[in-house]
Amino acid sequence: MTIKRGNIHWANLHEPDGSTIICKPRPVIVVSNDDANYCSSIIHVVPLTSRKKRKLPTHVKISGYGLPCTSTALVEQVKCIDKVALGNKIGTLANTEELQKINKCLGVQLGFAS
Repeated sequence: MTIKRGNIHWANLHEPDGSTIICKPRPVIVVSNDDANYCSSIIHVVPLTSRKKRKLPTHVKISGYGLPCTSTALVEQVKCIDKVALGNKIGTLANTEELQKINKCLGVQLGFAS
């Protein structure tokens, strides 16, 4: 499977019981760069949720792109996962306004932008 930045995939996210981190199978957006996606067995993803969330500077609304419903990208929960945790590709955000917003949110979350 070819993994590209901006792809939306189903993924199995596992965390310990009682964790407040999202931990069930859900759509994710690949945010690691394409060189790393090709060479590494680990990729960076941002999980999506369909639950209503309050507006934060690290949230981006996503609709369409093959998603079953309008979702929120939870950029504050960017995480590394093994490629084997990725499931079917749902769609892609490549070269979209939403991916630009996610880039900005990543900068905010990681302290690269204000």
